[in-house]
Amino acid sequence: MQVKKEEMRNALILSAHQAFLEKGFEKASLRQIVKGAGTTIGNFYNYFDSKEMLFEAIVLTDYELLLHLIRSHEGKGDDLGLDFLWHEPNPAIWRKVLGKAIVEMLPEFDRGIVLIFNASEGTRFEGVKQMLVDYMKQHFFEHLEEFGSEKVIGTKEETEAFANLLSTQFVQGFGDIFKLYSGKLRSKMLTEHLLFFMIGLMGLIGDFDTD
Repeated sequence: MQVKKEEMRNALILSAHQAFLEKGFEKASLRQIVKGAGTTIGNFYNYFDSKEMLFEAIVLTDYELLLHLIRSHEGKGDDLGLDFLWHEPNPAIWRKVLGKAIVEMLPEFDRGIVLIFNASEGTRFEGVKQMLVDYMKQHFFEHLEEFGSEKVIGTKEETEAFANLLSTQFVQGFGDIFKLYSGKLRSKMLTEHLLFFMIGLMGLIGDFDTD
């Protein structure tokens, strides 16, 4: 009996993940979810108190992993040993170092991260994506300021606007990669995504020493 209960719980989670991904949390219906799991709404409540609790069961672990990733990096400087790359002109070295760092340091996110980024409107997790955008905006802004952004971009207000643009695109790309890819291909795409933004940023502000 216990095995069957666990199987049904997993079936509800799998069906809900697909429904949330297709329609978003608010538009996905319990009727659609239980039908996909091969059960009834009445039986659903033997496993979850609400649609909100079902969503949380899917995303909570990945949410906590994401928070840990952000908090463990805040205020610790060169945590990942990557700051030297800002002065490294060889893209091959960037790719090698970033690829290794992603494999070693990025948490093992599961299906929940995709929902957090793409289907969480109407839940308590809907602000997570913007939180990450704000965090990356500050990160980009600090690097732009450090390397003399006023010479290339202009005023502080203009630099902040550009940092916001960069962070929004960066975070959206991060979410898209987790949505579209898995395994080694996901790691490869994350590496190239980081490479594009970091080298592009350094090329923009002209910090590469090619002598």
